[in-house]
Amino acid sequence: MYEQAPGHTPYMAIAEDENGQVVGQLLAVTRWRKSLFPLYLYKQARVFGTGDYTDNANPQEIFGMLLGRLTRILKMKLCLYIEFSNIPYKMYGYQHLRAYGYFPTGWMETLLDLKEANPTDRLSLKSSRYLKELTEMGLQTREATSDAEVKEFCKLLKKSYRYVLQSFLPNKELILEYHHNPQIKIYITTNGNKVVAGCVCLFANGNAYGCYAVTNKKLVPKNHSFHISVWHAIEEAYRRDCGKFFIVDAGQPSMHNTLTKMMLNLGAVSTNKYRWYHLNVPLVNTIICKWIVG
Repeated sequence: MYEQAPGHTPYMAIAEDENGQVVGQLLAVTRWRKSLFPLYLYKQARVFGTGDYTDNANPQEIFGMLLGRLTRILKMKLCLYIEFSNIPYKMYGYQHLRAYGYFPTGWMETLLDLKEANPTDRLSLKSSRYLKELTEMGLQTREATSDAEVKEFCKLLKKSYRYVLQSFLPNKELILEYHHNPQIKIYITTNGNKVVAGCVCLFANGNAYGCYAVTNKKLVPKNHSFHISVWHAIEEAYRRDCGKFFIVDAGQPSMHNTLTKMMLNLGAVSTNKYRWYHLNVPLVNTIICKWIVG
């Protein structure tokens, strides 16, 4: 999918045994980010997960080798920074990542167990009134049905994340690929013909994974702890009999994270993990690694 998306370039580091058999692989994707206001242009890289390994391989040992190789490649490609996401647990690969000059930042994931209770029964009175208010205003949430609606969602997403420099947003072409993937749904909230909110949801392995939640705060009545499109995705996951609903990009732990507030109010459990970064500016990266992170 990344190979077909303009501006995205995938790189795969592969480890082989003495017989030439592949025993491990690690995927990274680079993309350009640009904006006229504020003005910036740079290349960023994200490594997804910790790799895939054969049953008889030593994942930790091979991960260290793949990490070193991939880091050298991405630095040669002049990426401003490299980001590691989807680390399975907080201390995975800690020694290898620090050895290659990566530094950690706290990252939060939240999950809601859909088997415990109907999500509607968990709504607070305040949230129920808010949903009723939005319905009376004519706001409706549903699955995007056309490429034009998906493009409107892309515009809203790009505008909302314009000032978040470390975000790794898929571009319009890639989100359109998501739209045509039967496992991925894009839910949009409309007010008349205008898309005012939305999110992306992946259904896989009996669970649902929500991400890229966005709201036009100027066109949706202010509520600092409720995302209507995410709520619709949760309802749909419950109707599909999913076991859990994850918010995979809740972000850095913060009391001001409105999406996390909403999930916790519904009874979700939060998990603190690490995301790892490597700046391709040696002096700055060294200062962060040695003097700030320690």
